[in-house]
Amino acid sequence: MFHWLTRKLRRIPADASASDLARLDAFPDTLQLTRPLQDASMWEPTVPLIGVPDTADGARDDNERRSLALLEARGISALQYVAETAARICETPMAAVSMMDGESVWFPAATGIELQRLPRAGSFCAQAMEGLPDLLIVPDAMLDAQFSQQPMVVDAPHIRFYAGAPFVTANAVTCGTVSVADVVPRELTPVQRRTLELLARQTVMLLDARLRNEGEPLA
Repeated sequence: MFHWLTRKLRRIPADASASDLARLDAFPDTLQLTRPLQDASMWEPTVPLIGVPDTADGARDDNERRSLALLEARGISALQYVAETAARICETPMAAVSMMDGESVWFPAATGIELQRLPRAGSFCAQAMEGLPDLLIVPDAMLDAQFSQQPMVVDAPHIRFYAGAPFVTANAVTCGTVSVADVVPRELTPVQRRTLELLARQTVMLLDARLRNEGEPLA
């Protein structure tokens, strides 16, 4: 999926001669860097990530969330790839795809942590959804009054860092999050933030495709 990450990195010396550059050009699979990627602006979205609030029709929203939950219960391999990719890119021991189901949060896919269902009230995922369209970044949950007493912070798995990208369906229903977590305080790089946003968008596409195909397995 992210085959470009496996390319060999080779830095071009500042005093490289013309012959040196010619030799480098002979290797098209080599990613050439003249300086570190420090400009965060290059990773800004080219199209604004517009969040869509819940509609007034709560019953319709609940029905769509329930339909998605039923579809995902038949097979979660596609979303498992999303969770594992998020963990690898963000270099965290834990990652998950969460979905809202009434007053609870359901986890159809996760890696590094065993999750099934949690109360929605006060959860990381619920707060991430309220922050649409931005990512929710909690560098150190122990220092955040909103989360310091959360069960998953106080008790196992003792989460200290959390980042969650919310997503909505094509029918404007706020549905869930793609999130990563760690047991130590930390931050995400601009590239990791942007990738988490893109994975949230990919999750919406997977869910919408599964709804259209009425549960047909996704490759």
